[in-house]
Amino acid sequence: MVCRKMYRQNGGGSNLRKHAAWDGNQCVLLVGSQAAPEVIAYDPYSDHVVRVIEIPDIAHNTDYYISSVHWDFYTGLWTFLATSRRAEESGNNYVIKYDVNENAFVWKVNLKTLTSKIGGCYGLETDFEGNTYVACTDGNTIIRILFDGQFPKTWWPEHVDTIDRAIRGLAAIPDSSRLLTHDGEGLIGALDMTMEFGQYQPDWLTNTNMMIPDVQGITLPPKYQSHVCLLTSPTQGVQVVEAMGWLWQTEDYLNHRHAVQHTFTVIPPPPAIAVENGYPSDTVQVGSNSIFTLFEYKDGHKNGDESVWHFEDITQAIEQDLALLLSPDGFTGWNDPIIWPDADEIRLKTDLPEGWHLNRGTE
Repeated sequence: MVCRKMYRQNGGGSNLRKHAAWDGNQCVLLVGSQAAPEVIAYDPYSDHVVRVIEIPDIAHNTDYYISSVHWDFYTGLWTFLATSRRAEESGNNYVIKYDVNENAFVWKVNLKTLTSKIGGCYGLETDFEGNTYVACTDGNTIIRILFDGQFPKTWWPEHVDTIDRAIRGLAAIPDSSRLLTHDGEGLIGALDMTMEFGQYQPDWLTNTNMMIPDVQGITLPPKYQSHVCLLTSPTQGVQVVEAMGWLWQTEDYLNHRHAVQHTFTVIPPPPAIAVENGYPSDTVQVGSNSIFTLFEYKDGHKNGDESVWHFEDITQAIEQDLALLLSPDGFTGWNDPIIWPDADEIRLKTDLPEGWHLNRGTE
């Protein structure tokens, strides 16, 4: 099914969290609750919440909230992060895998079993093999969990020098081994997911044109086939970064990546959001074409009508920026719009570009 629109408001109050994910199979938007450990699946076509998922063992425990959600387009599984508000003291951080087709939880892992020195876990990603990656700001750590929920491990940093940048978000490039991250100061870095452990520093893509110093979210909208990255700042808005370089399709990426990176003006949030006590927290593509900014509210309190919360459609603003660079007639995209393939279709793919690193470094 190809989805083409997004309803811009829906009921639910201001207790929804700053990250969302679009399930391209079910065509629903996943949003985590800030008030309780539950995930809401919202159908923008009917403007209805179609499912509310409560996390086992901690349901109705208001000490927990959902700090991140993710849809794995390789497997169709959903991943949630349930975080304790006391995580930095004695609370837990749970990573939960959920099968929407079976309406069943696949596994649950408590990150506190690894170390008590992590917290602020917000970033979620998965690789081609179904392994899960979790970015934790407190401790500057990326955790990797195998596809079956076994052997959670501090994947990065491992045997590297002391890091001087905070890890605040993750975005995996589909059909490749590259995992993008950002440091909260506008810089983008890359790690190789085929490595057993992240045994080196990220390759930071320095660019003096980065305009937002307090990055909180990073996304790669699928419609742009990894050519465009969106960086979200809670104080300034969304910056559009267009680049071919971070695809790293050949071994000479170190030599050419900077020459093809472009940055654009920041897309500010609408003034009404600040009046409502809100600020930008992340972006999400909904359906095949539309991209929205998500908003979080300070201390969970929204001024005004708390029965309505907003996604701001920034699609036109993004493409106006891209049109300045790519075409006098407006942005037309790269090749055909992305169509979500299923996992079997991807695993059979053999027509990858020469030099593309796919699944354990095959060339």
